[in-house]
Amino acid sequence: MMVHGTETLPVSNRALDFQYAQYASKGQVADCRAFLIKENGLIFYRMNFTLANHTFVYNVTLSDPTQEQTKYWHEEEVLNGNRHPAQTHAYFNGINYVGDYLTPTLYSVDSKTYTNNGETIRRMRITKAIVPPGYQRIRIDRLQVDLLQGNIANLQSSFLDLDLLTENGFIIDTESGLDILLEQDLQLTNPQELFVFLSISKDGGQTYGYSAKAPMGNIGQRTFRTLWRKLGTTVRGQAFVTKFEFYDPVPFVILGASWAMEMLPE
Repeated sequence: MMVHGTETLPVSNRALDFQYAQYASKGQVADCRAFLIKENGLIFYRMNFTLANHTFVYNVTLSDPTQEQTKYWHEEEVLNGNRHPAQTHAYFNGINYVGDYLTPTLYSVDSKTYTNNGETIRRMRITKAIVPPGYQRIRIDRLQVDLLQGNIANLQSSFLDLDLLTENGFIIDTESGLDILLEQDLQLTNPQELFVFLSISKDGGQTYGYSAKAPMGNIGQRTFRTLWRKLGTTVRGQAFVTKFEFYDPVPFVILGASWAMEMLPE
């Protein structure tokens, strides 16, 4: 709930109300910790459930709680699917700091940092279910997502040192105990090879198919198009849902999306 003057307004949507009821039935509400944080002029309300292992964030600034469809919530998690580590918050000298719920670690919050203390962040967006009013089959010929393109100048290639191994897979050490490294490295990040991954659900979001990747565009390619073609046909009466995922440490801003589709006869 949110208080506006003397009026109380519900800010959670129906999906979250159902989720919170599940937590309450299992006694997983008492450990909820929440705080407000302001980032780039936007105020966010963060709710962290440790036992339930979920973090939900509400955009206070842009949301309109009087309308169900304008209550802007999203979920934050780390790469393995666990809740976000931020548990406590402090603001000092113009910087937001958050404390880890599991380890004695204090993090600074920076909008120009695109990793969780070096760990990859999965940016994911799932669209709402789309189905024609008459439950016809649909064929998707092309799907394009509009991104903030060409803004990867700060990304540098990263490499991983490779050890020299024996035939049995053991590391070969020097007399001083140092690993012997190979001359070649394993490239982990390549600024010229950034991809957005798309997976599709043809059963209303219950299951998703394989991930198809499409290039995001290189430095300076600000009119590049990220698109997928020939995405198949949905079964009659089933909704079409798309999921976009991105893993590289660069800005990932979705401006919109469009598709070319055709409703098929019975």
